[in-house]
Amino acid sequence: MATLSPSVPEITSRYILQSELGRGGMGVVYRALDRLTQQHVALKRVSLPSSRIDSTDRLARHQSQDYRRALAREFRTLASLRHPNIISVLDYGFDGGGQPFYTMEILEDAPNILEAGRDKPLLKQMELLVQVLQALAYLHRRGIIHRDLKPDNVLVVEERVKVLDFGLAIAQDYIADAAAFVGTVAYAAPEVIRGQAATAASDLYAVGVMAVEMISGRYPYQRDQGTGMLLTEIISSQPDLSQLDTDERLRATLIQLLSKEPKHRPDDAVDLIAAYAEATDQAIPRETELIRESYLQAADFIGRSDALNQLITALGEARQGFGGLWLVGGESGVGKSRLVDELRIQALVDGGLVLFGQAVSEGAAPYRLWRDILRYLSLQTDLTDLEASVLKALVPDIATLIKREVSDAPDIDPAAAQDRLIAVVENVFRRQGAPIVVILEDLHWAHESLAILARVAKIAPQLPLLMIGTYRNDEQPDLPSMLTEMADIDPVPQVIELERLNYQEIAELSVAMLGEAIGRKDQVLSLLQRETEGNVYFIVEVVRILAEEAGELALVGERPLPENMFVGGIRTVVQRRLARVADNARPLLRIAAVIGRDIDTLILNRLITENPVLYESGLDDWLTTCASAMILERNVGASGEKGWRFGHDKLREGLLADIAAEESRVIHLNVAKAIEAVYPDQASQLTALAYHWRLAGDLVKEASYSYRAGEQTLANGAYVEAATFLQRSLELAPQVNMPTSQQAHIARLLGDAYHGAGRLSPAAEYYDRALELLGWPFDNSRAGLMIGLVRELLIQGIHRTLPRPLWFSGKDNPDARVEASQAYQQHALRYYLTGDPIPGIYAILRATNLAEGVEPSAALARVYSSSAIAASVVPIHLLAERYFELANALPLPPGEDFTRSWVTLREGMYATGTAQWQRAEETLARSAVLADNLGQRRLWEEATGTRAYTRYYQGLYRQAHDDFEDVYHSANRRGDIREQIVMRFGKASASMRLADFAEAMANLKEAEALLKQDPYPSRTHQVGIYGSLAAAHLGLGNRDEAVTVAVHATEIIESGLPTAFYALEGYAAVAEVYLRLWEVADELADLPAKTEQACRNLRRYSRVFPIASPRHEIYWGVYQALSGHQDKAQQHWRKGLEVAQKMLMPFEQGLALYEMGRHLSPGDPARRQKLEQALLIFDRLGVPNYRSQAEDALRAL
Repeated sequence: MATLSPSVPEITSRYILQSELGRGGMGVVYRALDRLTQQHVALKRVSLPSSRIDSTDRLARHQSQDYRRALAREFRTLASLRHPNIISVLDYGFDGGGQPFYTMEILEDAPNILEAGRDKPLLKQMELLVQVLQALAYLHRRGIIHRDLKPDNVLVVEERVKVLDFGLAIAQDYIADAAAFVGTVAYAAPEVIRGQAATAASDLYAVGVMAVEMISGRYPYQRDQGTGMLLTEIISSQPDLSQLDTDERLRATLIQLLSKEPKHRPDDAVDLIAAYAEATDQAIPRETELIRESYLQAADFIGRSDALNQLITALGEARQGFGGLWLVGGESGVGKSRLVDELRIQALVDGGLVLFGQAVSEGAAPYRLWRDILRYLSLQTDLTDLEASVLKALVPDIATLIKREVSDAPDIDPAAAQDRLIAVVENVFRRQGAPIVVILEDLHWAHESLAILARVAKIAPQLPLLMIGTYRNDEQPDLPSMLTEMADIDPVPQVIELERLNYQEIAELSVAMLGEAIGRKDQVLSLLQRETEGNVYFIVEVVRILAEEAGELALVGERPLPENMFVGGIRTVVQRRLARVADNARPLLRIAAVIGRDIDTLILNRLITENPVLYESGLDDWLTTCASAMILERNVGASGEKGWRFGHDKLREGLLADIAAEESRVIHLNVAKAIEAVYPDQASQLTALAYHWRLAGDLVKEASYSYRAGEQTLANGAYVEAATFLQRSLELAPQVNMPTSQQAHIARLLGDAYHGAGRLSPAAEYYDRALELLGWPFDNSRAGLMIGLVRELLIQGIHRTLPRPLWFSGKDNPDARVEASQAYQQHALRYYLTGDPIPGIYAILRATNLAEGVEPSAALARVYSSSAIAASVVPIHLLAERYFELANALPLPPGEDFTRSWVTLREGMYATGTAQWQRAEETLARSAVLADNLGQRRLWEEATGTRAYTRYYQGLYRQAHDDFEDVYHSANRRGDIREQIVMRFGKASASMRLADFAEAMANLKEAEALLKQDPYPSRTHQVGIYGSLAAAHLGLGNRDEAVTVAVHATEIIESGLPTAFYALEGYAAVAEVYLRLWEVADELADLPAKTEQACRNLRRYSRVFPIASPRHEIYWGVYQALSGHQDKAQQHWRKGLEVAQKMLMPFEQGLALYEMGRHLSPGDPARRQKLEQALLIFDRLGVPNYRSQAEDALRAL
């Protein structure tokens, strides 16, 4: 065994070649380590002439394409072979250089057939040869010729033959064009050496040579005289059978097998098995269940050509970089998995990477659907430390996979955890260069994993990424629309609905399983049509039962078939299959069904160890027994790991249906105990433990694990699943005597879960419940708020004016105070989002007072920053500054970057609203960097979006325009409606400054559509949208629409208090619209009153957000001018100019100068000076409309 040098490359990042096991004309076989499974495999690299790989010659390229098509057929073969005497192919494809490869289970130290049969009795030798012939019968039925049969390709493991190395096995339609001999000389048929096409008779010739050599102990030709002489002997000399001491009948059969002409040899392996049996006076070997199953499961793909062609077309588009999501719906058993498996073969042949995910019905860890997919992608992606730490929650062994230490992900709030996880998954997919096909099975059970699917599906059209999901459309018919709505997927997912097979398709499938002679018999087809109605799974089951009753597949239909086989339908069929399992194997089988479709051998082993009566012969024997009954099957998981699972979920469902209630309870109890023992303290098992303890009836354990599972899923951002677990734990609280403090904590977590899911009303209910349990209830009645505000203000006044030792007692439960403070903070956030400041201010004051009653912490820093924002809204700006000082003064440990980002973001927002641009730039930049390092996309968007507003207010309109667009796309990928709205009307404002009113209108209409999707629309968002819409309408000349929208915006403005710096243009636009209309109106009507109202609303806004002060002064000056008060107008414009200069707001400076200049008398020399100054500013800012107005005013002089 040759050891490889370290320079040998890895294969597809997954396999590390370790040593050479053998080589031949068609390739080299290596011992390789599979990094995903940490198991060894045999990897064969199929040799390709270099001219076929990289030649620039046109003919050579054409031949290379033909060769790849031939390999495509070979790989299709490899994927579909399922026979007990044929090696299992685990994985295959093409490496980065286009070199084809496939992997097989490695047979450590397995003897070849000659070594295994040496000195054995004749009957034992014949048993081995018959197994080879059974494998060949299976291959030849499928149109496959091996072409390289030799002893080293026929190994024996525990008396079972394994035929391997199908590098030369190609479909018959290609053989006709393949004349070149490439087989191993010693066992090649004469016609193959002469350059003729190989046939089934050629394979049987090789069997004959091996049979003679094994029985006689001598190879029948002289092979020590060189290859040339050996070739001559095989073609022209008779074999030496002098040492063959056997019965004449067997001797005659072997002589016939070694005939020089294929027409004189047997060409049917089944006939040869019968001949061997007769020659040795043995009964013809019965068709075993495993062999029968190989024909049933490997039948040709029938009746789905249109669907497959659609998917193949989509695959081709994905290879060009235009991927997408396809959903395959249909009832259980209709053939969804087989369809996607056919596409898998095509994708691998085309050089793509195919990844699998499987959803399960219950007890799964969060995002289990993606675990194996991300394990594989982790191998071939250069992950950052942050990305690896985020994926660690889904891929616990990621450190082993990427060969470096991986720390836990930095803590962030649960509301952002899912966004961060999805963003990492999305970025991992974006970085894949080669085409990828992701196959996701049973999406009707996917739950929280659908959030990732929706987001990745949204970017798939721009990537070489084809995603295919299967689901039961009778269980979840709305899945396609639900996915589309989750992330606004465009284009919408394509849906293929699989129907049952029609009569012609049933006939084709029957022939594929039973052969032409039997499969097309009228009585067989009539039975299949009548009893199955075209359900593929049902058809296979019916044929299986018919074969059992007949003895073998070849005898089906030789006696009358029953009129009605299955009165009970599919349930009866399933029960008949289950009845084939030995009685002593059924108890453990029922336990396995309770655990899930995948067989957890560690759990079952533990149960057998504790209770040997479950199956006294051990787990391996039990697995073999159940596999022989076709209940379990070997399964290669999505990451390549080998395991076992139920052959179909209907078998598992059939077992579960027959478990009595008490037996079920006991099974769940024992399984739960086994999980605790086998997987102690593993977070991935919490959901399973909650599930099993629930069905075991242990309420205390169920409550505990439901709480822990809920906490874990919430930390991973799986809000809906977290709420389910936490609600169950809270429901059990009275029955298990749960401490009040824990109930309060769970209620607060439930509030976080609902808040993260965007359901603010139930979130508020659970925050209220937590506060009631803690003894600090939230009285949000009008009287309660007024009294509470006074009380909290007094307490806060004491905290701010007296030394801490005078008011800090430390007697209260610190954990309870922190819990209550967090609940009040969430209340404050909710009121901020909905634009209701009074209860929000009360809530944040209450949160602050509670948090100050314990030792300083990161939570207190967040409370202080929120209190600063609340103080600014009152507005008491000195107090706001003081709170920021307090927040920044708190010492934070290294792991609190989330808090640092949170605090600096709010300070940056405050600085923006007060026109402190340098402070805003520094704090927002710091917040954005920290958020980016944390993978906290929402915080990054808020910081970067706020920076876009600071640039807008400083007159950098083009830069702000582009920044708004960038942040919008980030928020759009996350599906964050509110952030998209803020960015859309921000961009619209920049577009109007740049005189692109059509673009502004489009952005505002999109924002309005998004607003309608928000279940809790913010008043501030409505102000921003409708105020700006009024201005856009006026800019496009739609005066009536402008007035209508301005009236609506005014109603919204006056329904509450200002709460956000970014609403400035919403307030200002209403005033500007009325002022411009007043100037050109023929009849004033109520315009003066509306204008005054709008200007007073803008003044009210400016008291909270000083950045509005220059605009208020300017517009109030225009109002005074239109009212005939020119002196007052000039005073306000001078004040507006002064404030704008102080705040470094150039647009407002230009606007003030323009208004001052155009309203001066024509003879006043200052008129031209001020208009020219305004023109210079407008020209520098790039605001065409305002520049034109200034030019027009100058021309009028």
